[in-house]
Parts: sequence; structure tokens; C-alpha cells
Amino acid sequence: MKHIDLINSIVEAEQRAQKMSDAALKRREGLQREIDRKASELRESYYARADARIVKICEREAAIAAEQIAELDRVFDRDMASIEAAYKEHKDEWADKLFNMIVE
Repeated sequence: MKHIDLINSIVEAEQRAQKMSDAALKRREGLQREIDRKASELRESYYARADARIVKICEREAAIAAEQIAELDRVFDRDMASIEAAYKEHKDEWADKLFNMIVE
């Protein structure tokens, strides 16, 4: 083999190696972009699911709070009715007692 042929084959091998290296780098960049895209999709998916869960939890907590407030209102109304009934029944007696306590 002549020196020129040997040099040409070395250059050709170097060019093939460079093409293979370039192809591998492009493939690596493509894979990295794909990984980044999928990571972004997963992140958005997780955020969307978390937001949906937060909304459901807030709705459930609001319903529980509304029920507790309604129960407190019922207790308050019952107690007020009891107090008003006692007042109607004993108002004259209580007024006399207060008057007597003040006067004495």
C-alpha cells in the first residue's frame, strides 16, 4: 500500500469516526430534549393532580365547616328558645327579685 493510500484511508476513517461522533452527539441531544420534555410533562401532571386534590380538600373542609356552623346555630337557637321561654315564665318574678335586691 502506498503512503498516499494509507493517509487517505486514515483520513476516511477519521471522517467516519467524526460522523459517528456527530451522530452520537445529535442523538444524545435529542434524548436530552426528550427527557426534559417528559420531565416537564410529568411535573405539570403532578401539579395539576395536586391542584385538583387541593380543590377537593378545600371543598370538603368547607362543607365540614358549614355543617359545624349549622350545628352551632341549632344549639344557639335551642338555647335562646330555652332562655326566652324561661324569661317569659319568670320575668315578673325576676323583676320583683331584682327590685327587692336593689331597694333593700
